[in-house]
Amino acid sequence: MEQVFNRVAKWNAFRYDREYNHELAVKLLREEQREWMEADNLVDCVHELCDVVFVAFGVMWKLEQEITPEAARDCFKITDEMSARFVDPATLCSATIDCLERADNVDLQLSYALTTALFAQAQMLDYGLTFEQIIECMLVLCDSNDSKTVKKTASDVKANNKDKGAYFKSPVPGIAAIVEQIA
Repeated sequence: MEQVFNRVAKWNAFRYDREYNHELAVKLLREEQREWMEADNLVDCVHELCDVVFVAFGVMWKLEQEITPEAARDCFKITDEMSARFVDPATLCSATIDCLERADNVDLQLSYALTTALFAQAQMLDYGLTFEQIIECMLVLCDSNDSKTVKKTASDVKANNKDKGAYFKSPVPGIAAIVEQIA
């Protein structure tokens, strides 16, 4: 997953200054979670969950923090506590985004962004993908996002909003090929 994180960081670096905008981070994560919940087939569900991970990794990159052992422990503690309270993955994902929205320090924001990415990956595992297949899907998504137009964007604006560019390549066929291996 480190390779995926590095690809997300590079994608973001081409489009943004490394400046965290809390409102945009929460808005983008909610948007991707909503699209996952509205997806009507497994391929689209996996695609949208990959988008959740991509955005969460982008949030982590923008926070300009290393994931300390303490932050990782906090993340796993939060994950365990929330998993014990909620059964529905959508509720878990939504709850972590709610917590991120209310978090007032960088360590908590980092932990909640990581937790959101972990819940999205756990849902893909629950769909029957292996961890290796999740990474494959994420790399397909990274390739797709890399095909979008590169344009520096303000930290409070969604990159490539409604302008993916002439060379955009959809990730759906690649993700579908991976998902078909489990069906």
